[in-house]
Amino acid sequence: MAYNLLGILAAFLSALLFGLNSVVARIVGHRFSESIMLPASLIIGTLVSAAFPIVSSPDVCTKCAAAYAFSGVANFAVARFFFFRAVRRIGASVTSLVISGNVIATALFSTVILGESPSGKAVVGLLFFLAGVAIANNADRGKNMDLVGLASAFLAMLFVSMVNVSIRYANLGHASPFTGVFISYLSALLAFTLARGKDVLDAARLVISRRNPLLILLGIIPLAAQSFRFVALDHIPAFVAAPIFSTSSFIALLLVYLLPSTREKIGLSKALGVIIGFGGIGLTLA
Repeated sequence: MAYNLLGILAAFLSALLFGLNSVVARIVGHRFSESIMLPASLIIGTLVSAAFPIVSSPDVCTKCAAAYAFSGVANFAVARFFFFRAVRRIGASVTSLVISGNVIATALFSTVILGESPSGKAVVGLLFFLAGVAIANNADRGKNMDLVGLASAFLAMLFVSMVNVSIRYANLGHASPFTGVFISYLSALLAFTLARGKDVLDAARLVISRRNPLLILLGIIPLAAQSFRFVALDHIPAFVAAPIFSTSSFIALLLVYLLPSTREKIGLSKALGVIIGFGGIGLTLA
């Protein structure tokens, strides 16, 4: 089946930018904590995306606005909470492996909620992609398999899937994806302010006073990545976009290897996993 090329390109650009953001966050993380980086990113993203409804259509139906708001809170607050909880208990590799299962969950939710069913070839492609992720992460897996950590990773995976489907649902309602980006950021910032107002104030002071270039970059890059994500889900089904979005972990791996300041060795299993993973995406798009 032929899918919209603009949607596919936007999905890959989103993955590229999310991968780049992971590397930048790793560098900035040596200077700032997560409690500063996330609200700072939300503040910058909300301020910049406030212009989006002006240059695009501001008309959004109530259901679409609710879906966009849910995607923002679920993505930036809930999924991230469970993700970091899982990483602390079972490690980043196992957490990434579990969360990669969102490609299957997204396909299931797309079928049930949106009526967009993957073909048999696409299902095989999704399974190949999961195999690639498993192989790439196999060398780093730890033995700490506590149930709370696994449950947290599973919940993070479910919320990532629901975010993809909720964005696609709103876009199918003929809402502007760029207006959706602003609604999602604003909703996430409001939710984060209610939960951790002091962190938001500290981040705002830091953004205003220091104007740290890397901290600003940590707000602009994910905003661009999110924007391409919304555009992609405006043109291609969620089950097609999900595995492409998930290549951000592969891209981050390659960037970490290529950049002198973060260079790490890539083993055979990681390289093989990346090849198989992209091969699976090829099958999904075929």
